[in-house]
Amino acid sequence: MHQVFHKIEVHFLLELAVCIVGYCNLMLPDDYEKTMRPSFSSNESDVVKIGLYIYKIGPVSETSMSMTTDVYFRQLWNDPRLKRVTENFLKDTSMNKGLDEVNIKGNYKEDIWKPNIYVVDSLQESSPYEISNSDLLMLSKDATLTSSKRVILTTRCPMYLFYFPLDSQRCKICFQSYEYSDNLQRIEWDLDILTLGKDLKSTATFNIDRNLKKSTTVEAWPRGNFTKLCVEITFNRKFPLYIVTMFLPSIALVVLSWVSFWIDKSAVPARAGLTITTILAQITLITGIANKFPGVADLKLGDVYMIVNFFFVFGSLIEFAIVNNTKKKTCEVHLSQKSYLSENIAIAHQYNTGIWFRCKKYWCNDRDLDNVSKILFPSAFLVWNILFVLVGLSITNFRKVE
Repeated sequence: MHQVFHKIEVHFLLELAVCIVGYCNLMLPDDYEKTMRPSFSSNESDVVKIGLYIYKIGPVSETSMSMTTDVYFRQLWNDPRLKRVTENFLKDTSMNKGLDEVNIKGNYKEDIWKPNIYVVDSLQESSPYEISNSDLLMLSKDATLTSSKRVILTTRCPMYLFYFPLDSQRCKICFQSYEYSDNLQRIEWDLDILTLGKDLKSTATFNIDRNLKKSTTVEAWPRGNFTKLCVEITFNRKFPLYIVTMFLPSIALVVLSWVSFWIDKSAVPARAGLTITTILAQITLITGIANKFPGVADLKLGDVYMIVNFFFVFGSLIEFAIVNNTKKKTCEVHLSQKSYLSENIAIAHQYNTGIWFRCKKYWCNDRDLDNVSKILFPSAFLVWNILFVLVGLSITNFRKVE
């Protein structure tokens, strides 16, 4: 144990000595100007490579149309003005012999030119807000500078929510040079550093597609052409979550409303109470989902499903009203117009379940409508759900192909 602490102490002292010696020997040239880009004198375009390691994602908000990411942002460029300085520092200093690069610390970072790169469509960045103000700056033998910083970004993410909850969303993080056009400074991807975190697979409501799509576009502005680098992240919504919270409760209420078809029509309070209760419960469910899930003005596929289910529940109440009204009219005709019935009735018979009769132009039975509804409502609801599932599968397949 004593040897371990001794090694740690020696390592700390050597590292401290390297920093001190580095500060003493890493002296910038007298003609070095941090406000001038590296290739200013040669009139050539500087190349800045950008890397991005996405450490965390979330939240992804449908309400604010935004995405928050925790990333390591890396920039790499060459400054030939520092080549002679780095060679002297890394070779001639005995304590730094064998090192390929040195960590520039303290105020020395402020004396070196850095690219002015900004995040397009950024809503908020963690402090400090200037992404080019790096936390880590490394200088290698060939005068290549590597800047790295961890930053939390909140960027705008336009979403199309019509297919909710079967939708997938695509959010982009884009970078662009603010000060220099492509004639003076070009930016390009560093493909070695463009990846998601190893354990980054999902958020609270989305599964993350680990295949990042990178793109490079050139935008024309009055000051010249500016290259924009974008990386696109695809989010596939977790559909099973909404089966439990949205679809199953709505289906249960629709099925519950059919129980009234098996209740005798004379039990008016029971049938009316059941149908009205299911309607109110369906309305409460729709309202609760609207408050819990994406609160946007767009019409969503989930809203269509809930509205159609509401009309199925409401239809059971209309069916009861028709049956109750038909029964009264049938009794009135049977009791008060016997002479009319004797002339027009083709068949008449007394059943234990009620009285039915067939006329020349119409056929009426006090239980026929309920019997038809027992078959019609479930069949129509089954067809509707099959159509909805087929539409959902087609959307899912289209999303995979796209």
